[in-house]
Amino acid sequence: SPLLFDLKSLTPYFENIKQNAFTAGFSFLYGWLLSKPSMNKFYLNLKPGYFMNYIGFKGSNFYEYQSIDTDNDTYTRKISLTNLEENNFFHCVDFPVTFSYVRNFTNYALSIEVGGWVNYSFMNTHKSIANVLYSGYYPQYWDLTIDKNGYYDFGNYVIGETKSNKFTNYLDYGALVSIGGMYKLQAGLYLKMDFTYRNGLVDKASYIQDYQPTKETGQYLPFFYSISQWKTNNANINISVIKKI
Repeated sequence: SPLLFDLKSLTPYFENIKQNAFTAGFSFLYGWLLSKPSMNKFYLNLKPGYFMNYIGFKGSNFYEYQSIDTDNDTYTRKISLTNLEENNFFHCVDFPVTFSYVRNFTNYALSIEVGGWVNYSFMNTHKSIANVLYSGYYPQYWDLTIDKNGYYDFGNYVIGETKSNKFTNYLDYGALVSIGGMYKLQAGLYLKMDFTYRNGLVDKASYIQDYQPTKETGQYLPFFYSISQWKTNNANINISVIKKI
């Protein structure tokens, strides 16, 4: 199912960084008939499931700022990131509760569904790696540039990490609406396809003001922290098989 995250991040300051996001998962449906058997039926549905949210970053980046070295000399600190790859996975359990209206025909049916949902990310994993060059430009010393390892904290390094539960697990909730159709395969067995839209109320971002991916030698601050807003705002196309019991 394609996921449309409401992500606000990556200002032109990070224009060479590409961002990717998607979701994948599965769920089970159990429904209770609330009305008498007829062409028009109303159901109460529970749809527990699991899904994974993925947010990744890839590319290169360069930035600079004014600093002071350990000898109290002012200089321009230049940082160049290359071959950056960052992958973040959020594993979630999901608990939607909905009411649905089903209009039956001879071999097919149409359905409309509305309700709410709650999900919880019980685990997240982070993996990142990048090459970084720290260099210092000293215009007061005949435009000297230092970029060799062993001089202050300049030089080439490989940064990143692999870590579980690096970020805070979150509780999310909101509303959903779905419209779809079912085709009768045989008695009591249906193939269903529906379009579902979800809107969440919780901002799950862990934004850090004035974010920079690295400043100190060997340090890496995940690009995930550059996301200033992350709300569930997605559309899914679902295909399922329904067995009436």
